[in-house]
Amino acid sequence: FIAIVAIVIAMTTKNIKAITEITCGGIESTNDSVCTERGNCTAMNSCSCNDYSVGETCESCKVGYNGTYCYRSCEQKNDYITGVHVNVLPLVIPLNGTIYTIGGSGQRIYKFIEQTRKYEIISDDQGHANTQGYGVVYGANAYVYGGLNTNYNIVTKLSLVTLTKTVLNTINTPETSRYHGASELYGSTMYLIGGRISNEFYDDVMGFNLENNTFFDTGVSLTSKVRGLASVVVGDNIIVYGGETISNDRPKELHYINMEGQITIELKNGEKPPQAYGMVMVEYNGAVYIIGGTDVDDLYCRIVYRLDVENIVFSPLNITIEYGFSVGSAAIVNSRIYIPSVNKFFVLDLETKCSCAQSDYAYGDDCEFCQEGYSGKLCKPNCFGMLANDTTICSAHGSCVALDTCECASNYYGANCSIPSCFNVLANESTVCSSHGS
Repeated sequence: FIAIVAIVIAMTTKNIKAITEITCGGIESTNDSVCTERGNCTAMNSCSCNDYSVGETCESCKVGYNGTYCYRSCEQKNDYITGVHVNVLPLVIPLNGTIYTIGGSGQRIYKFIEQTRKYEIISDDQGHANTQGYGVVYGANAYVYGGLNTNYNIVTKLSLVTLTKTVLNTINTPETSRYHGASELYGSTMYLIGGRISNEFYDDVMGFNLENNTFFDTGVSLTSKVRGLASVVVGDNIIVYGGETISNDRPKELHYINMEGQITIELKNGEKPPQAYGMVMVEYNGAVYIIGGTDVDDLYCRIVYRLDVENIVFSPLNITIEYGFSVGSAAIVNSRIYIPSVNKFFVLDLETKCSCAQSDYAYGDDCEFCQEGYSGKLCKPNCFGMLANDTTICSAHGSCVALDTCECASNYYGANCSIPSCFNVLANESTVCSSHGS
């Protein structure tokens, strides 16, 4: 009889346990893997997910988050600053981490203030009004040539330190100025590539020696006479792409101009991006990025493309610019590209910025590590050598609110809440309990 009763009790206990045990997705609530390790099983098949995951078992990360616990958030910074007035088609000049725009439709010089995200006029009349002109930075000076107006068949040297300008006495000056081409600095030479003057288009590469102020013919010619082309220096090459001919053709030609020793030219073939005219190109970490411009049908291009310089392969990136633009100039500082446009200023960061959402003290590709002094999934602070998840932290009489900082419960004191008080007298004082107790 006793054995039968024992069996009945055991079976009843097992059934009660089966009925009362809470599971989510077939996993017991006490199992560490319940709710995909991203939440708590609070009721039968009911997960309470962390702030960055969703789903019946927290199986999916919210948009913008990824990783084992959905803590990692990455974004591509792509800003348009609107409402700023910039001269139309200025030159963009980087110097010591600061971005300047010079000339364009007027002679103003602007400085972009990164902290306030605003433009500041630093000179009203010291620029070179060189809409679609050429220009480079050499030392602490900007050298600017050409522009729409034939009166700009000059080279202006502009100090970005003293904001003074000097019109140089040049040797072998061309008969007429040109504009709407590309310019690059290599060594101490400013190279002027393609462009136009009135109805005359050019295919040559002209050099200007910044040490002796002398123009010279490099003997290099592009395949076509074009305007609105883009260029960038990578290693010993000036890479030139795109442009429009006088007959409005946009052949999308890609040239590598070898600058080591004798200047030579080589046309590279392959599938080209849609950009054909008015785009900008910048170099970053050995690759070239093609941004903006218009295609052969004069439609704005908003997808950013990357050129693998060594293998000569173009590929689209998962970066879309909000507004189209054409005939621009750009500069890059660190990983940020600055492109001015009419009443807008475009800033694109080529580096994906990632952060850990659960804590400012978490790091790692999966936000799996904590900085020294912090622990647990949420990288909470430790207090006086005790881990954040220790139930006896702060003597079990308070909360660890910051590194080695306890917030004590009522009637407990001390750095780690280890000292109780009686009637507002601390336990370690001689007068506690009227000196007749503890």
